[in-house]
Amino acid sequence: MVQMRAMAILYLSNRNPDFSTDYQVSPIMTPSEILARFPRVLLQCGEKDPFVDDTIIFAGRIRESKRARLRELGTKMARGECSEREAEEWTRMNAENEEDWVEMALFPEWSHGYLQMGRLMKEATAVISDIGVWIGEVFEGSKAAGVTQSSHSHKANTGGSMPSDAGGDSGIGSPSATSSSTPAALSGNSSASHQQQQQLLKTITEGELIRRRRLLAAR
Repeated sequence: MVQMRAMAILYLSNRNPDFSTDYQVSPIMTPSEILARFPRVLLQCGEKDPFVDDTIIFAGRIRESKRARLRELGTKMARGECSEREAEEWTRMNAENEEDWVEMALFPEWSHGYLQMGRLMKEATAVISDIGVWIGEVFEGSKAAGVTQSSHSHKANTGGSMPSDAGGDSGIGSPSATSSSTPAALSGNSSASHQQQQQLLKTITEGELIRRRRLLAAR
C-alpha cells in the first residue's frame, strides 16, 4: 500500500494527493458537473483486469451525470430560463441515447495489457482496429456537427440559404452509425485500405462486436 501511494505521488509530480477526492488519481472521482459535459466515451476492459470494477463504475457515473444534466436542462427549458448555449446543449442531449454518451466493452477471460498483444492475439488486433474505427466515427461526427452549426449560424446572420448537403448525410458518428462502418478518416477513399480494415474486424465476429458493447446492460 505504501509503495502504491509512493508511485501515485511520483506520477502526480511529487504533490501529495487526496486519494478520496483527487480525480487525477482516479477518474471515478471526477465531479458530476465535469462528467456531464464529457464527449462520447468508449471504455474497454478485460473481465479479469484489476480495473474492471472501476470501468463499470466510471461508465455508470458518466451516464448518471448526463441524466442529471438533462433533467436540469429540461427544467430550465420548461421555465424559459435557458441561455442559447444551454438550449443547444439540451437539444443535442435530448436527441442522443445513453450509448451515444458512453459505450463499454468487457472481454471475457481477458486480463490487463491486451493492447500490447497484437502479435500474439488476432482478437487484440481486431479490438485495436475497432478503436480506430470508433475514433474516426467520433471525428467525422464532430466535423459534420460543426458544418451544420456553421450553416445554421450563416442562415441566421444573412437570411440566405445553404446547399442541402452542407451538413453531410453520412450518418457517421450519429446514433444510427454501426460499429462496423469505416469512416472516410480511416479509409481515405481507398478500397485497399477499406478492405484491410474489414479484414481486421472479421477476426471478431459481428455478433461479438454487438454483444461486447451491450455487456453493461446485462450485468
